[in-house]
Amino acid sequence: MNNPAIHAMVRDPGGAVIGLDFDGTLAPIVPDPDDARIHPAAPGVLAELGSLVKAVVIVTGRPAATAIRYGPGLEKVPGLVVLGHYGFERWEGGRASAPPPPPASCTRRPRCRSCCSGSAWRA
Repeated sequence: MNNPAIHAMVRDPGGAVIGLDFDGTLAPIVPDPDDARIHPAAPGVLAELGSLVKAVVIVTGRPAATAIRYGPGLEKVPGLVVLGHYGFERWEGGRASAPPPPPASCTRRPRCRSCCSGSAWRA
């Protein structure tokens, strides 16, 4: 295979960032999403990988903390970053963060439509 990106990663794995999806990659697709769990050996494998690369990133549509909870041992993976809500929130080093809501958003939605009628966030 003649893929420059793969060759660069092999030459310098310490500069590589490995991105993985939670559902369907680390955890099987199951009828009830609340039943999804990663394979019990995955955290150990990812920890070994994490010691070789710059970062291991898990992207999920779930809240980041849920991915950590459904993957016991993930919190021990060196350099692990979990991007929850498709990147809206970030879990790293045991802490979750997210940007503040946009100033035009209303905390009373969906109960209150009148105060949001002039905003871009109206339904």
